[in-house]
Amino acid sequence: MIKRIGMSGFKSWRSTDAVSFGPITALFGTNSSGKTSFLQLLLLLKQTVEAADRSLVLNLGDESSLVELGTFHELVHRHDLDIPLRWDVDWALPKRLRVEDPSKRKEILFEGSELGFSAEVAWKRNGEGLG
Repeated sequence: MIKRIGMSGFKSWRSTDAVSFGPITALFGTNSSGKTSFLQLLLLLKQTVEAADRSLVLNLGDESSLVELGTFHELVHRHDLDIPLRWDVDWALPKRLRVEDPSKRKEILFEGSELGFSAEVAWKRNGEGLG
């Protein structure tokens, strides 16, 4: 289950602290306040992970995708290519996970019931796109 999402530079969100999610979560706010952006970020990450083209930095989608977000220029906050897109996602695992170092038995690399992932994508100014 997703526990927290934080993002910056994504659509209407210049920056936001991590928003906590529970078993049932409702998002309230005025129209165009960015509620849908949380869902679109999750769908963007899902379709990027599931994309057949592994050379894509982000799968922004097309007419047959979960979400179609256009170009990076259209996606980034205020269409400012100097602002990087960042996100943090934390989730609870269905059961405790233990990862041992395969080269050094008994050395534990991770043990817990929550994982997180953070990433940043920025526009390369040399004209070669995302990096």
